[in-house]
Amino acid sequence: MTITPVVFGCIGFAVLLALGFAVLHGFRGYERAARSALAKRFQDLEIHNPPQPGDILLVYHTYHGVLAWFTQIEHRVHLPPDQARELLGRLFRFNCTWGFIARGGVIVLPLAIVNYVIQLRSISTQETEWEWKREA
Repeated sequence: MTITPVVFGCIGFAVLLALGFAVLHGFRGYERAARSALAKRFQDLEIHNPPQPGDILLVYHTYHGVLAWFTQIEHRVHLPPDQARELLGRLFRFNCTWGFIARGGVIVLPLAIVNYVIQLRSISTQETEWEWKREA
């Protein structure tokens, strides 16, 4: 039995369609898992909107993805300084695990470290400013 070009084309199309469906399904599953892991980083923290007296602003970007794509999310939250440091550490560890395999992952780690240090300084500065305002 010989396979005609039309049958061969139909089989090839079906294989490509199935492969595309599998990739899309895998992408959605990965995104769901990453978002769930990210949401766990915010558990047990007192995030306030609007900010309460003594709260500081934490701005940090997280990255996740796999080889062909990456997703960047900016987090902008108000919370007490000790909890801001805790959340910052959690988000940094998220970047180190989920962001490293993203497209451009080799720059995610240095970028995450730089942003981590900048935000630690920002937390300390905001905390000091709040102390000065409270004493005045």
